Amino acid sequence: MPHFRFAYPVRLDDRGGNRVYVSCRDLPELNMVAVGNLVSILNAVEASLDRVVERRLLARESLPEPSPRDPGEVMVAPSPAMIAKAAKQLSL
Repeated sequence: MPHFRFAYPVRLDDRGGNRVYVSCRDLPELNMVAVGNLVSILNAVEASLDRVVERRLLARESLPEPSPRDPGEVMVAPSPAMIAKAAKQLSL
């Protein structure tokens, strides 16, 4: 399934007060502080991942193969529209 090619392990470090520091070792430019419940945080991470992938595609930079998930990480994929765009561009 193509979406697994684009799902990256992301660490969510709880900073208290509904604040979470987000980082991705495969895509170091994906780092942010998100606020809210888990659903809103994951939606924010997906949106940020979309922007990272978009920037890399526009710059004609490669997307790394996702690393295996380590303990404490969650797998997050870009939106379906961004997955389709990336898959199309990477297949050219």
